[in-house]
Amino acid sequence: LGLSGHRFIREHFTAEAISRQYYRLIQRAVVKNADLYNAIARDEFELYYQPIVNLGNGRINTIEAVVRWHHPQRGLLHPEDFLPAAEDTALIIPLGWWVLDQACQQLAAWQQQFPEQNCRISINLSTQQFLHPDLLTRLDQALATHQLRGADLVLELKDNTVMVDTSATTGLFMQLQDRGIQICIDGIGTHYASLSFLHRFPVSSLKIDARTINRLDIDAKLAEWLKSLIVMTHDLHIDLVAMGIETAFQHRRTREMGMTYGQGYGFAKPGPAATVTRLLDHSNPFSFLLEPLPSSSAMTHAEDAPLVLVVDDDRSLRKLLTIAVMQAGYRTIEAANGSEA
Repeated sequence: LGLSGHRFIREHFTAEAISRQYYRLIQRAVVKNADLYNAIARDEFELYYQPIVNLGNGRINTIEAVVRWHHPQRGLLHPEDFLPAAEDTALIIPLGWWVLDQACQQLAAWQQQFPEQNCRISINLSTQQFLHPDLLTRLDQALATHQLRGADLVLELKDNTVMVDTSATTGLFMQLQDRGIQICIDGIGTHYASLSFLHRFPVSSLKIDARTINRLDIDAKLAEWLKSLIVMTHDLHIDLVAMGIETAFQHRRTREMGMTYGQGYGFAKPGPAATVTRLLDHSNPFSFLLEPLPSSSAMTHAEDAPLVLVVDDDRSLRKLLTIAVMQAGYRTIEAANGSEA
């Protein structure tokens, strides 16, 4: 493969990378030898919850459920410590159904306690669970058992899960859409060149990877790509969730760029249900983070500023051009075709 192959080997086969991989293999073996199969029966798993916050008003919009394992010898384990082993041993399927039922049960309790909050619950699906033939039946059962609407549930998928079997994904998405269940694609930004699925599937939201958010002010190309993505997803009515928000600066930066929601330690770490219950007791618990954004008048210009006509039949491209021209100090007017121009 020439220089590209040499670069790949040099970056991915370092002593540090290889040692991390050996550590993962050993860790999986240890976890498998523990009573992974009996962990559910022994009630060793617990759901933690982390809020997804509206960046505009500080209200909790969605609550993500994440699983933790209270291992009898190793203490509290995070998903990366046992989910790979669960996938290898096929435990991921019964564990996934347990997470679905527990999360729906907890949301029903919150809805009774805080009917004015109107929150949703978000759960992560592995590829095996998403393509499992019982998925729709299990979803219907969970919603009916806990008296929830489809719109109360968000399913989080990785982008590679969506592309494993596109024909099956299309059929599933249509049936999920009929139920009002929303789809969120997680981890956008690490492979931000492949977003073709946005026009193919009815996705409701995208989660922008925390590493992407952290690099916004040191990687100009990445920031420009994200600005373009914001315009495109706005036209497609897709919400963007900024992951890994830890500072007031990141919160302000993502708001100014036009992102809708945020999630990260700057708002709250994943915690037991009681932690989120205390947050829900306030109508907008993160309003103290809010600062007034610059008014839209900041981008208005004198009446004698040169006027630029922006013409394109693609609305997303037209909006991108308009924003760029306005930022350069011009007034703009748009047209969608030659006749209108």
